[in-house]
Amino acid sequence: MKAFLKRTVFAQMIVSSLVIGSVYAQEEEASPPRVEKKATSKPARLDVQDLKKRYWNEKEEYDVVQNRTYSKSGKIELQLFGGFILGDPFLTIYNTGGSLGYHFSEYLGVSLLAWKSFSSDSGAAKDFQDTIKTSASTNPLKGYYGSEVNWNFIYGKRNLFGSNILYYDVHALFGLGMTASTTGNYLTPSLGFGQQTYITKRIAFRTDYRLQYIKETIPGRSGSSSIERSNFMHSITLGFSFFFF
Repeated sequence: MKAFLKRTVFAQMIVSSLVIGSVYAQEEEASPPRVEKKATSKPARLDVQDLKKRYWNEKEEYDVVQNRTYSKSGKIELQLFGGFILGDPFLTIYNTGGSLGYHFSEYLGVSLLAWKSFSSDSGAAKDFQDTIKTSASTNPLKGYYGSEVNWNFIYGKRNLFGSNILYYDVHALFGLGMTASTTGNYLTPSLGFGQQTYITKRIAFRTDYRLQYIKETIPGRSGSSSIERSNFMHSITLGFSFFFF
């Protein structure tokens, strides 16, 4: 009897072990495969200073304006102009002339210019003569010749009546020359600025303003001695520029 009980208990233990092993195996098969988590690396720090240096260094290698529609660099410029000069209230002065220049780049150029002046008594001089019964002391101008440095510092375009695009540039002028007058020739430094509006790639409409300084001699009236005076003259010219090569 005891032997039978031992065999029965032993058999139950074997069956239980087989059942538990089968259930464990089924759970292992049913469970999804484990995915090993990879260690994530920390993102690299952004070097802002290095980006700034690279940005500015690359920017300096290029001109701000690329592929200009109208270019001056390496071209000869011939200008014909006319205008007037304000320098003496007793004189009306008109001038006509021209200039010839060369542009080393889009920004820098040099030119030689000359004009002939036509002086006559103004309305104020005639009123003075009618009132005082004597003519005013004046120094009529005959002309000017000299040289200039042209600095083109603005290039752009504007819309005309919503249909046409006009290209233009603005330039500064630094000049030195001689002014011829009735009483002599005088050294004349000048500063100015102007604008060119392009009509075609070869032709532009140009306006210029120049502030010129001379120290001139004014003849005296009725045998009186002459006097010297400093005169700041305002020259305004309009004309056309022609570009070659």
